[in-house]
Amino acid sequence: MDCRTAIGPSAITPLMTSHFAPNRRNFIRRVRSAAGSVGARCPAGLRCAPKAMLHWALGHPVSALFGGLCVLLGAMVPVWLALALLPDLGPLRPPGVTKLEQHFAERGYSLAAVTDSHRAVPRLFLKSLPKDWQQVREVERRKELFLLATLPLVLRENERILAERRRLLGLRDHLSDGGRMAPRDRAWLQRLAEKYRLEDVDLARLLRRVDAVPVSLALAQAAVESGWGTSRFVAGGNALFGQWTGDGEDAMKPQQRDAQQTHGIRRFDTLAGSVAAYMANLNRHAAYRAFRRQRAELRNLGRRLTGAALVTTLLAYSQRGADYIAVLRQVMTENDLARFDSARLSVPQVVVRPADEG
Repeated sequence: MDCRTAIGPSAITPLMTSHFAPNRRNFIRRVRSAAGSVGARCPAGLRCAPKAMLHWALGHPVSALFGGLCVLLGAMVPVWLALALLPDLGPLRPPGVTKLEQHFAERGYSLAAVTDSHRAVPRLFLKSLPKDWQQVREVERRKELFLLATLPLVLRENERILAERRRLLGLRDHLSDGGRMAPRDRAWLQRLAEKYRLEDVDLARLLRRVDAVPVSLALAQAAVESGWGTSRFVAGGNALFGQWTGDGEDAMKPQQRDAQQTHGIRRFDTLAGSVAAYMANLNRHAAYRAFRRQRAELRNLGRRLTGAALVTTLLAYSQRGADYIAVLRQVMTENDLARFDSARLSVPQVVVRPADEG
């Protein structure tokens, strides 16, 4: 390392106060003196300055200690700020059930806090359910933990979809006022149309597809399809919604599959991936046109999107048809899932990064 960079005056100045200015000048004189005395052996001069630094530190222990602490704090504070203020730390690796409950409690996160006290849901996103999930025998305890684990994931995916919707609405209004579309907006719309499986860019059709799924409905389907997290498809592939796929590396074979059937249950790397795929399925598959149509009508009437208002449109989701709808209604009613339709995530905080990261 070149000491001209490490201990030059510009590097030292931010760590010094006026009280230590004389020691700073003395330190620089000693460095220069040491450089001159060893010039024959060390042509770089300042490259040999660590010897002078050690000599000065031994003679001025208090100043050396202060300087060392400043250097340490200067290195650590930006990193600490970045970690402390980071809004989403990515999927959290699940601890055991007991530790997960403790973690929720430490954050003041409970169903009562969300519904009774109207507190925002913290941005805690589990990568998967704890491995000892099956050991939770108490039904009410398992249900509450399941809702606490899945609620942030549902809210975050809806948050992403609604951000796309707001941009769409802004573009529609801009064009209605006679504005012109910028090239970057045109490219974004093309990508969005492909994402939602539309052949052409059609703002009206996009707005029908790019919209949220009621939280109560998503929670009810996750609970029914996964058995409140006890399904082997959740443990083996984070599959909360039992989505079908063709046989392949990402497929898990159902035990009750008929001989002529070839489908499997889709596997996901994270629970968030399962939630995202579920909402994409409702928002773009032809089987759920009725769901999207009814949702659009609610929007046009200025009414809230609720699971109770949309559950009857999902007859195609399960081979059980009307019986499946009845089960979803029962789960929503018995567990009062409608109270989560107005839940919201905590506001992301500003990310503070070290200056040298740009």
